[in-house]
Amino acid sequence: NIANEFSVKEIIFCLMELEKKQIFPQSQIDNWKSKLKDVTVARSYKVYAEKEDSPVYNWAAFCMVSEWMRYYIGVAPKDMNFIDIQAASQLQWVEENGMYRDALVHPPLVYDLVPRGLLSMLLHFGYHGEYYEQIDAALRKAGLLTLDMQSVTGELGFGGRSNGFVHNESWIALVCAFE
Repeated sequence: NIANEFSVKEIIFCLMELEKKQIFPQSQIDNWKSKLKDVTVARSYKVYAEKEDSPVYNWAAFCMVSEWMRYYIGVAPKDMNFIDIQAASQLQWVEENGMYRDALVHPPLVYDLVPRGLLSMLLHFGYHGEYYEQIDAALRKAGLLTLDMQSVTGELGFGGRSNGFVHNESWIALVCAFE
């Protein structure tokens, strides 16, 4: 398995921006998009939930958004069963305040923010499946808490296993823009 969970959606977002800005001929964009038809869940992704209660953490959220975006740009069939299974697997880690709790004893803030950002992307790009209401309610609750998580200068503390990442403020912007 290749572990494209993290890259497919990013490739699609790049292609969408290139297409919007008309940087390349449409034939080239279409050619690149057509290559995304070769992505298959079993062959291309390393970690995803096979059942709604599968104990898969945020990798399933990345995979879910990647697959939804393939559908969104028209290079994959709409597989609501797969998307709904991933959504359910992620909701089991959302606590009563709508925040995402990773398996780590003391997860860094980014481990809450990134999955919520991915769920926001899913809704932003049109997901209205079985878990839409639950996702929306959780995002609304935690959205207000996001404002309390940052400093007066708009920064978010980082640390823990992913302390090398410096994209926290980008994820705050995404979550706040969605809300």
